[in-house]
Amino acid sequence: MSGLEATDSPDRKRFDWNNFWFAPQSAMPLAVIRFGCGLLVLFYLLSMGTQAVSWLHPAQSIVPTETVSQLFERSWAQISFFDYIPSATGVQLLHVLAMALAMAMAVGLGTRITTTLTWLFFLSYLHRIPFANSLVEPVLAMLLAYLVIEPGGRAWSLDRWWRIRRGHEAPDEASWTATVATRLMQLHLSALVLMIGTNRLAGEPWWSGMGVWWLIALPESRLVDLTGLANLPQFYLVNLWTHLVVALELSAVVLLWLPRSRLAMVVALTLVWGSLALLTGQIAWWFAMTLGLLAFLPPQRLGART
Repeated sequence: MSGLEATDSPDRKRFDWNNFWFAPQSAMPLAVIRFGCGLLVLFYLLSMGTQAVSWLHPAQSIVPTETVSQLFERSWAQISFFDYIPSATGVQLLHVLAMALAMAMAVGLGTRITTTLTWLFFLSYLHRIPFANSLVEPVLAMLLAYLVIEPGGRAWSLDRWWRIRRGHEAPDEASWTATVATRLMQLHLSALVLMIGTNRLAGEPWWSGMGVWWLIALPESRLVDLTGLANLPQFYLVNLWTHLVVALELSAVVLLWLPRSRLAMVVALTLVWGSLALLTGQIAWWFAMTLGLLAFLPPQRLGART
C-alpha cells in the first residue's frame, strides 16, 4: 500500500490521500506490536515488586496524591484510578488486575476491551507517579493509544483461534482501521525520531563527535564498558559512531517512508539504538522504539497472508 495512484499521465504520480489512510491493510504488524507492548507493560508493572502500595496509594505512598497534584499541577485529564482507592488492599487488587489485563492483551484475549483497559491503566500509573517516568513511558503510551484503534484480535490472538475452533469463519486480517492505526504510529514515530535527532544537535558533543563518548564515560548506567576505545586509533570509531547516530535519526523522517530504503533504515535504527541502550541501560526504551519501527515493515515480512 503505497498511497500513490497513477493519474492520466502514465509517468506522473499523485498522492492518494484516501488510499494512504483507509486502504485495507493486514493487522499482522499491529498484532506483533500488541504482543510486545503487553510484555513491556507487564515488565513495567512487575518492576514495582511488592511495593505497589508504597508507590500508588493516595495517602500511604512515598509521595501522596495531593503532593503529586501540587508539584506537577495535574489537570483534570491527568487523573488516575489509584486516586480513588482508599484501601491498601484495593490498590493491590487493582495492580493485579492491571497485570492480568496486560497479559490478556498480549495474547489477544478479549483484545479490543483488554487493549483499551491496559492503555487506561497504564496512563493511570503514569499520572499517579510522574516523578518515576523515564524515556520509555511516553513511547509505550503512544503505541498503546494507537493499538486501541486497530481491529483487535484479527491476527495472532486467542480471540481468532477461539473463533476458528468454534467453527466460525475467521475474520479477515485486513481492515481500514489497521491502516489508520499504522499510519498514526508511523507519523508519530517519525516526528519523535526527528525530535530526538534535532535535540542531539543542541549539545556540542554531538557536533564534535564526542556524544557517544559521554555515554560511554557514565559508569552508573552503562551495561558494557567501552572506555578502552579512548586509545587512538580506536577513538575514531567513537567519532564515527556519534555522527552515524545523528545522521540516521535526521534522515529517518525521509528514508523510513521510501520503499527501497525502509527495511535498511529499520534495521540500522534498531542496531544503533541497541548500541546506545548498552551504554545508557535504556533497554526498555530501545525495545519500545523497535516495536514502533515494526509499523513501517510490510505485513508480508511478518507472516501476513497476501
